[in-house]
Amino acid sequence: ITAIERAVAQRDTLGALGVVLAVYSGAGWMSALRHALTEQWREPHEAAAPDVTDLRSYLRMLITDAAAAAVMGLAVTISFLITTAGTGLSGTALRLLGLDDDSMTRALLLAGSALLTVTTNWLIFLWAITRLPRTPRHTDDAQRAALMASIGFLVLEQAASLFLSLVLRSPAGLAFGPVIGLLIFAFLVARLLL
Repeated sequence: ITAIERAVAQRDTLGALGVVLAVYSGAGWMSALRHALTEQWREPHEAAAPDVTDLRSYLRMLITDAAAAAVMGLAVTISFLITTAGTGLSGTALRLLGLDDDSMTRALLLAGSALLTVTTNWLIFLWAITRLPRTPRHTDDAQRAALMASIGFLVLEQAASLFLSLVLRSPAGLAFGPVIGLLIFAFLVARLLL
């Protein structure tokens, strides 16, 4: 029996282990991100680093950070879906209406899609900048920062789409490309947020 057949036979155990490790690493990533955002707002150290010596405080922080990572992941997925729907479905809609040769209509539809994506991204980044620090913040600076980040995120989304279309052409790319792309994307999003 080959290693692949053994892995397939143990898929339930491996899947459960993968979910546990993904939740733990996602919570750790979110904890580091929240700590960095708290430090950027120049909060006192007790706000930046909750007491982890107490098991109850540690578990509460772990659950809160895992939930925040899940919300962030869901929000990013929704943003990707809006971007994909805006660009992918716009061509189909124009063909159905017989307007696929009209460059002005195509440009207006793409501009509307980009505006919708930037607005969605702005809401995501505004939430992240104001609600993720250990002490929530509300300032006008956060709105401007969220707008700049949302435009940068739109560029990252387009680059990720291009990366995946190039990588998924080979068998090795099919196996490793999405995972590597996801890791690079998560790193770039965190850098963009900070």
